[in-house]
Amino acid sequence: KCFFAQYTMLYTKSPLFAVQSLYDFNQLHTVLGISCSRPPNCTAVELKAFEGWRATFLENFTPVTSKCKTHQTGVYADSCVDHCQTVATHYWDDYVVGGQRLRETFSNWYFARSSGSGCEVDCAFPCNHNCTLYPHTHGLV
Repeated sequence: KCFFAQYTMLYTKSPLFAVQSLYDFNQLHTVLGISCSRPPNCTAVELKAFEGWRATFLENFTPVTSKCKTHQTGVYADSCVDHCQTVATHYWDDYVVGGQRLRETFSNWYFARSSGSGCEVDCAFPCNHNCTLYPHTHGLV
């Protein structure tokens, strides 16, 4: 419990840039037991859990996003059903949140640029049309 952001950010002094899917398929599958990969394939129970996951995540993530104003933290939270957005170049260049790519958001935060936000939180699924670029299902239907 103590390793989750809502607890650790109270004691974090180092600058931190967080990248997270608001619908991380690994968490949806392993934590909630959702076996569908996207809402059209979900049961009513899975869909309710899918939609509730984002709200719960954002509530718990508030200690991180609240520090964006001071540039102590930066955030890039997309609404794509995905996992591990920083491991491949295409994630840094192709997903767009708040009009910015991950690369731009990170650079704006790291270099404390006033020209753009270093904190971008996406709208609810399925609003981001860029999410369909890499529909990873990893065994999910």
